[in-house]
Amino acid sequence: MSDGAVLVPCAYCGADFGTEESLVAHMESRHPGKPYLVSASLPQSYVLQSRSSSHNAAPFDARGYVPDSRYYQFHSWIGSDAYADAVSIRDQPAGFYEVGASIRTFGVTGPPPHYIYLPLGTYAVRTSCVLIEWVPDPTMPGTGQWELLWLWQGLDIGLTIDVIEAPPPAPDLFISGVRIQPAEVSVGQPVEILIIVANRGEITGSMAVTCSVNGELIDARTVTRTPGQYEGYYLYFTPQRAGTYQVEVDGIAGSFTVLPTLSSFAITDYGVRE
Repeated sequence: MSDGAVLVPCAYCGADFGTEESLVAHMESRHPGKPYLVSASLPQSYVLQSRSSSHNAAPFDARGYVPDSRYYQFHSWIGSDAYADAVSIRDQPAGFYEVGASIRTFGVTGPPPHYIYLPLGTYAVRTSCVLIEWVPDPTMPGTGQWELLWLWQGLDIGLTIDVIEAPPPAPDLFISGVRIQPAEVSVGQPVEILIIVANRGEITGSMAVTCSVNGELIDARTVTRTPGQYEGYYLYFTPQRAGTYQVEVDGIAGSFTVLPTLSSFAITDYGVRE
């Protein structure tokens, strides 16, 4: 087992075990042909509370066994199964698999935005396992329906997690990309610089953005973005000399090449002798 992991009790009879070997031996002798969990752990002991503008989850690591290649789902949840997350093992040979999903502090009661949110507090981590099978309709060839057989539900695995208050909503603006076109131009031809600014935060915010070419500032402005907004703006620069130009936008670098034109070469007429 990994550091901090606990052995999971038998989901079918509740027996506890001191070693992984004893758990596996118990399952092979008492409950052959059934899926089960071996161990589980929480990489962190807390998860942030969710709200309408921010859905949060914490990692949950677990190892489980499936006896065959049928369609199994291992669920992890706290509070009620409305907050469940799941990992599917399907069309795989019998064996042990990582089946940990995540611990969510939000649940879905219908099509979005019908969410429910878990209050602050300490919760037991529970698991469930379901076998999902396609059952053909004998009266209509080619049709049928998925049927769910819950093998266990709400198993307390001996771990708890704290739902803690999330930080207040804040903007989170960043430069998502810088695109320079074309990569090669001639002297006197403009270069287009596209700067994309996004906001992955929860409220509207602003940030100062600067753009320089070969170390010289060509533009400075304050950009405002609403939550989830992903939008760019264009700058144009016309080079007057041949060479390679370096573009920098708040630490993001790019370049373009300027080719000389015919008029930029000195041409000497030596004449023609007959």
